[in-house]
Order: sequence, then C-alpha cells, then structure tokens
Amino acid sequence: MNQTGKFPKPDPDYMCPLCLDHEDDVFVWSHILKQPICDGCDYEIWAYVVCEAKKQQPYPYVITALEKVTDLSFDEYRLIELEHAVKVMTEASKTDDDIYPWLKSEITRLKALLGT
Repeated sequence: MNQTGKFPKPDPDYMCPLCLDHEDDVFVWSHILKQPICDGCDYEIWAYVVCEAKKQQPYPYVITALEKVTDLSFDEYRLIELEHAVKVMTEASKTDDDIYPWLKSEITRLKALLGT
C-alpha cells in the first residue's frame, strides 16, 4: 500500500485508470502504473499482492484491470509493490517490523523466479 501520502483528485476530469465506472476523491501515487490511482484500488492491489491471492478466482475487478493496463504478470507487479514497501520501511527505519524479513525473502524469491 502506498505509504507516501494521499492527495485529492489531481484534475477535475481525472479518473482512476483502474475503475472508470465511478468518481473518486482520494488518490495515491501508483509505483506500478507511474500515475495516480484511487485509494480504494491501491488498497485492493496491496491486499491482493501481500496475500498472494492470485490463486483465488474470480480475480477482483481492479486486478484484472491492472493486468490489462500494465501488461505485467502477477509476479512482476507483485515484485514492484513489495520492493516499494521495503523502500518505504527502510526510509522510515521500520526494518524491525515483523513483516520486513518476509518482504525481503519474497523479493529474493520473485527476482529468482523472474530472472531479474
């Protein structure tokens, strides 16, 4: 989840690229899309990525939309999101948090899987 801050709609006509069927008022920067997305989509992506919910069917609408918009695989966008979480935690000196070692090991596993 984006921990760098929420902000209002960047432009009166701006729509979250993942949920175009309604208006949103609160946005965050997406490190996957490199543009603002609504807070709700950010939360769903984070929950899905951390829980490895890819095994669940049907996929939430936001995940299907993310894959269409980015053309990234689940493991590719999961790696981006987990690396960002580690960066935020490191900058905030939260490396003693219980989830930090798990995040690091998942990143290592994903990099090996993706050959990066």
